[in-house]
Amino acid sequence: MDVKRHVSELRQAKALDIFCEDCGSARRFQRRHLLELDMGGFTSFQQLAAKLVCRHCRERKGQGHNVTLRPRWFSHPRMTVRH
Repeated sequence: MDVKRHVSELRQAKALDIFCEDCGSARRFQRRHLLELDMGGFTSFQQLAAKLVCRHCRERKGQGHNVTLRPRWFSHPRMTVRH
């Protein structure tokens, strides 16, 4: 039986930018952190977004759930055409 293994979104990204839409704070998770989250059971950005909160908004007694995730993908090498 040949079973294809699903590769998580977190493993496919090189970094993840996280922005709070309420206060404007930003943070970047580097690849190492994304791989740790993947090993911890997170496989999609949607799953991760449900757990993330803005620390700055929480300190000000806000909910802190208005965060946006922007993955940074690996760039593919440009194809060169030989004549």
